[in-house]
Amino acid sequence: MEKFSETALKILAFICAVLFALSTAIALLFFNAERRLFNADSYLRALEAQNFYEQFPTIAAELLTHSGAESNIPSLPDFLKTLPAEDWEEVIRAVLPAEMTKPLTEQTFTAAFAYLNGESETATLSLVEFKTYLGGPAGFQAVMTLLNAQPDCTFAQLAEITALTLLGEPVQFYLCKLPGIFTNASGEYIFKPMIEEGLQVSAASLPDEINLVPEFGAQESFLTSLRNLRGTMRASIWIPLILLFFITIFAVRDSKTWLNWWGAPLIAAGVLGLLTAAAVNPIFNWAYTRSIQPRLPISLPASVTDTLRAVVTSVLSGVSTPIAFESIVLLLVGIILLLATRAKKDKPLA
Repeated sequence: MEKFSETALKILAFICAVLFALSTAIALLFFNAERRLFNADSYLRALEAQNFYEQFPTIAAELLTHSGAESNIPSLPDFLKTLPAEDWEEVIRAVLPAEMTKPLTEQTFTAAFAYLNGESETATLSLVEFKTYLGGPAGFQAVMTLLNAQPDCTFAQLAEITALTLLGEPVQFYLCKLPGIFTNASGEYIFKPMIEEGLQVSAASLPDEINLVPEFGAQESFLTSLRNLRGTMRASIWIPLILLFFITIFAVRDSKTWLNWWGAPLIAAGVLGLLTAAAVNPIFNWAYTRSIQPRLPISLPASVTDTLRAVVTSVLSGVSTPIAFESIVLLLVGIILLLATRAKKDKPLA
């Protein structure tokens, strides 16, 4: 009877050892994913690594071109609404340089994740600094940079601009380069006050802040489910620890059996953890190709989808890297424990 009982306990210990290896790999995935996927810094580092802030004007210009949004932006002056697609990048680069894009992006991600993580009741993006920037010299310089990059104004365009100016009528701006006769003695364009006023009006029409929280009926339920999921992911690390405790109760009788019954499961957990880390990006690439990419709007340009994929891949690398490191630690500890059994004589733990 005693032998049967001992055999039964060893079988239970073996089952726990198998479950320990499996649950450890899953727990490492969940634990590291929860720490990084819900952390704004993970995405900000990924954007930095992809040189997003320098590439933003190109991406935004392509997005506006493909969506046709350039004709539906109410806050821009009329002479900017008629911009050809090829000029959008230059304007965006002047109005939203990297030093302005970066703090706006950082504020957006920080506010959004603070809301998702329950650290804030709302998420807003302040546009006060951008409005000041747009209505100031930078906005005017953006317009002049654009105009100076255009072909020279035609005779008909110059004649209309001159006539309307002499009559005191509102001037129809054309996307063309004005000759020097339209500058005053100090070398400034005579239309500078009108352009500056238009930009200031446009800046003033923008809200001081944007609410980043979407309005939908199941919002509270969604947040509750999300936070419960995160709690489960964090708690998953306790499952292998509990199983390791049961292994000890069922099978460990002396120091040598302790080394064996801990060493082998730790090695198995380390190997499975390494396989899990190696599988993260391939699984995402497969899921992206099969499920995500077909659902993206056709109007999205390649630069947008490529950037999205690169950023997510970079964030997932931040998940798989610590899994690999922690798995190597488990593997090494398991090997050390098994090697120690060769030099260890049986000694009761009691």
